[in-house]
Amino acid sequence: MRRPVGVTVAAVILGIMAFFGAALMLLALVFSLFVHSPLIARALRPMVAAANALGLCFFLYCGWTVVDLFRVRRWARISVVVIGALMFLTSAVAAIGVLMVRPFVPLPPGTSPAQMSHVFFAIAAFYSLFCLVGLWWVVYFNLAHVRAAFSASRLIVTHPDILPPGGEAIFPSGAATSGWRIVIIVWAALLFCGVLGLPVVLLMHAPLFLFGATIAGPAEAGLVLLFVAVEIYTGIGLLRKWRAAWYVALLWQVYSVVYFLALLIPGVESRFVAYERQFMTQWSLAGTTPYSAPLIDLGPFMVLGMILGGVVVVVCTIALFARKEDYFGD
Repeated sequence: MRRPVGVTVAAVILGIMAFFGAALMLLALVFSLFVHSPLIARALRPMVAAANALGLCFFLYCGWTVVDLFRVRRWARISVVVIGALMFLTSAVAAIGVLMVRPFVPLPPGTSPAQMSHVFFAIAAFYSLFCLVGLWWVVYFNLAHVRAAFSASRLIVTHPDILPPGGEAIFPSGAATSGWRIVIIVWAALLFCGVLGLPVVLLMHAPLFLFGATIAGPAEAGLVLLFVAVEIYTGIGLLRKWRAAWYVALLWQVYSVVYFLALLIPGVESRFVAYERQFMTQWSLAGTTPYSAPLIDLGPFMVLGMILGGVVVVVCTIALFARKEDYFGD
């Protein structure tokens, strides 16, 4: 019995959530442990760090569930139902809470009630989306044919002649999905997410920072379109096992490494920090305190971001070579 398509879709969505959730929890953990900021009171720092560590463990557990969803393991079906129920409840409470507190939040100077209403409704809609995804997992993974698919993962008959009259044989549909293939599938999904995010850069009128230079205007639009085309082709090609896409994906990894290494060039890091300060100040709410270095030190986040980026590049590159036969037929 083959793995249902819905199981694959759910595993990819959960994989994306686990990736971003683990990255954010790790950043928050580093912030609570090593960055001295008035945003976190000294007495609350251990509690905040413990909460972030617990969140990191949860998202790592979600990643483990993703792997065994691809392998159609019985426990993974139960696990994703529990995760879906938790996500449904917490997101529903968050969405309702945002709408309930909306009338009591003071308006920042220069902001109209209609603008604040749009902000709060957008936040509530964001939580509602997660609520619907959680509900989908709870319902879908309890459907009869999905339950049967996970139950059949252990029921394999290789000699149907021994079956009694009227017996039904369930044959294996092939080898279990390789862990490295799972990495490539989630990587392709992340590329598609990047495609959705790149046009937002143009809508926000935010320049690109590339190898120490700030790029805006027509040159930026051209680069964004190029990145969108490359990510769409690479994502589809990785899923469809195109040989040319394997080379493009490898070149994308080389580009990522060069981008990170460029930040180590003297003077580039300071220009990148200035670029981020300008961006955060530009998009801060009217009447709020402008971004300042004493409030948040970007140094630890830049170092951790480079480490996380390097880990992602290494893991994805290993996956490319580990599953090379998928693209070359060797």
